[in-house]
Amino acid sequence: MKHNPFVSVIILNYNCRKFLDKCLSSLLNTNYSGYQVVLVDNKSCDRSVEFVLQKFDNRLIKVIELDKNYGFAVGNNIGAKYVSGDYLIFLNPDTQVDPDWLKNMVYVLENDSSIGIAQPKLLLMDKKHFDSAGGYINSHGLVWTRGSGERDIGQYEKVEEIFYAKGAALMIRQNLWKRLGGFDPIFFMYDEETDLCWRVWDSGYKVAYIPSAKVYHVGGSVVKKVPYNLKYHEARGRLILLIKNHSLVDVFRCVPMTIILHILNVMKHALKGDGLTTLAITKGTFWCLFNFKNIWLARKIRVPQHNSRKLALENMVKRLLVW
Repeated sequence: MKHNPFVSVIILNYNCRKFLDKCLSSLLNTNYSGYQVVLVDNKSCDRSVEFVLQKFDNRLIKVIELDKNYGFAVGNNIGAKYVSGDYLIFLNPDTQVDPDWLKNMVYVLENDSSIGIAQPKLLLMDKKHFDSAGGYINSHGLVWTRGSGERDIGQYEKVEEIFYAKGAALMIRQNLWKRLGGFDPIFFMYDEETDLCWRVWDSGYKVAYIPSAKVYHVGGSVVKKVPYNLKYHEARGRLILLIKNHSLVDVFRCVPMTIILHILNVMKHALKGDGLTTLAITKGTFWCLFNFKNIWLARKIRVPQHNSRKLALENMVKRLLVW
């Protein structure tokens, strides 16, 4: 193992001032010497930057102020340009970390060169229930978060392969990040981390869950006040993910089924009188249909795969299929 490989922790913030004190304080108590913390602010209007600059030493935390809200994918891509760690970690501002989280993450990746991306054990703030023990995919292309809401009784206590790492706490090798070009800017928020992990698998690397590293997550705090944006980007991102990454056969198999699910969802919310959610899902679905050419272009310019897309998917499904 390399002696203390340098790690860059990037926190993308948008109006999360109320979480930053505990998040950054826990980070600065990390039991690891070779790391830096970079806060990228997506033009917050809650004086987040002013608070951080007054509260914390700018020699310990670098602050990058953006001129507008670029969303999750582009905002993190910009932040990654300002760092030079051997590893990058993308961490949500509504998290707190265990003192040994980083040491344990680095140890696993330094001793297994086949792992390209890793996720820690993500627990809710009560430290008793899971937020995520890794993400998986089913044969229809729908993703699912393992362990969500379950009480932690030791059921997920081994390092193992997962399909995707949750973006709330995601670690990637710097060289692989550069090779893949980071998060795809076609996503604004949601599914960009799944897309990145899919490309990591296609490139011959693995995605792993590391339970010895613990991170505590509030979850949903940034978007729960704007359900329209949440539902819009969920619908949009789900279709982009499938069109961009699946084999040609599976695009024609999974995408129509997903659109049918969207239609059923629209009907359900319309019957409930939830006009905003109905509009959000409809708009997100039609965006993908009207921009199909752009999504297909993103598919065509992907990094060359280690294996054919079909073979890669077959291997992943055999190992990682949930249902």
